Amino acid sequence: MAESAIPLPDEPSTSASRQKNFIKTSDASAIMDLKGELYRKRAEQRSRAEARMTQTAPKRNILLMTKEEERQKLEESSKRQKRIEDLEKGLREEEEARLKAKKILEEKSEIYNRLSRGEKLAYEDGQSVEFMVDFEAKKREENERREEELRREKEEAEKNEATHFVANEEQRVYGVSHVQFSISEQKRQQQMQELLDLTKKTEEEREKRKRLLEERKRAKLERLNAVRLRKGLEPLPMPDEKDEEEEVVGPFLDIPMPSEPEPSKHDEKIDRIAQQKKYGVREWDKGKGMIHEKLFLVDVSSYISDSNF
Repeated sequence: MAESAIPLPDEPSTSASRQKNFIKTSDASAIMDLKGELYRKRAEQRSRAEARMTQTAPKRNILLMTKEEERQKLEESSKRQKRIEDLEKGLREEEEARLKAKKILEEKSEIYNRLSRGEKLAYEDGQSVEFMVDFEAKKREENERREEELRREKEEAEKNEATHFVANEEQRVYGVSHVQFSISEQKRQQQMQELLDLTKKTEEEREKRKRLLEERKRAKLERLNAVRLRKGLEPLPMPDEKDEEEEVVGPFLDIPMPSEPEPSKHDEKIDRIAQQKKYGVREWDKGKGMIHEKLFLVDVSSYISDSNF
């Protein structure tokens, strides 16, 4: 197989040597493969060249800033610093105003407390301080408001309470046994309890008086029976307790009466004289103190005649 020479066109020619370089080979298939490889290389170079022509410029680094951006950043930083300073100044002014107001309020509170205790305030020269504000007005208003609330609560409580009979609203005269109760429920219950206590006490007094009258009646009957026995007469029957219970009590016996006084000597003399008139003078009593008894009897008789009994 004859040898053939293939020039290398992609190698640039120089001015020093204008001769073409050739590759000598005895294999035709190798030459065809080499040509095919050559065409592929050229196509790849052409496609890369076209891709470089159509490719946009690469993006710049985002961390890098331009002069305009640096200027804007400085302006924003200065504005932010100014706002911070203004806010700090405002906070300082507010704090100073708060402390000043607190101090003034503390001074006013101290003055008000001293005035409430009744102290008199005066300047350094001794002149008394005159205020344009009436510090007692607020206290009076609070007292009036509290009294109004209490009055309203009392009226509401009275409305919610039970409705009772009011005796003053009727045009009629009540007897002595009529008891007028208060409208207030608490005071009303207290008055009712007092009335019940008085009623209980009255019943006890009635029972006590009843027993006293029974004892007197029994003692009188016993004395009378003793006299009858001495005269040889039949004694009167004593009342039984059962009969005493069934005895009808008179209307005036229930009325509580004051305790009877102890019988005086004059009453004893009158009873003795009346008994002597009724039963006569006993033999062993004749000549004993008759002068005084006659004189006393004359005085009593004249008193009875003068009294028109």
